[in-house]
Amino acid sequence: MERTPVMVRQGGQEVLRQLPPGFRFRPTDEELVVQYLRRKALALPLPAAVISDVHNLYSLDPWDIPGAREGEKYYFAVRPAAGAKRGGRTTTASGCWKPASARERPVVVSRCGRSHLVGVKKSLAFVPRRGKGKGSKAPPASAQTGWVMHEYRLALPHHHKNVSTNSSSLIAELLDAT
Repeated sequence: MERTPVMVRQGGQEVLRQLPPGFRFRPTDEELVVQYLRRKALALPLPAAVISDVHNLYSLDPWDIPGAREGEKYYFAVRPAAGAKRGGRTTTASGCWKPASARERPVVVSRCGRSHLVGVKKSLAFVPRRGKGKGSKAPPASAQTGWVMHEYRLALPHHHKNVSTNSSSLIAELLDAT
């Protein structure tokens, strides 16, 4: 049986470990925000090197994102600036990411009998671009491609002194529902 190599932190050092067949990286929302996104924002070592950086995530069609077709699901990315096209959501050659619901869901941690907000989760759907002109064969704006993205962002105060200057960092979970 072939084992999957992955970098993990052990005793303050990065070590290449062979994971057993069938291992799946399936973190909870809390684990994604606290153990990965927060640690990255604070420039702390990550528990494992299992999330790739994709700096231009929103300018790529979902099927063109490195590793997406091979089952890679999680990416560190940077949220587009608020002044960008379509309210901060860039449009690709084939479509754009649109909010799947009007609200964001809180990501909370329960400690000492109290809940603390640590992040927010927002769901987006990739919608194909409509064609222009009469007789266009492009799908209607309501058509869905099956690609869904969950954005995880930190809920830290903007004045937090230890957070990197790139506070618009997020983790994107990419799913192909087709």
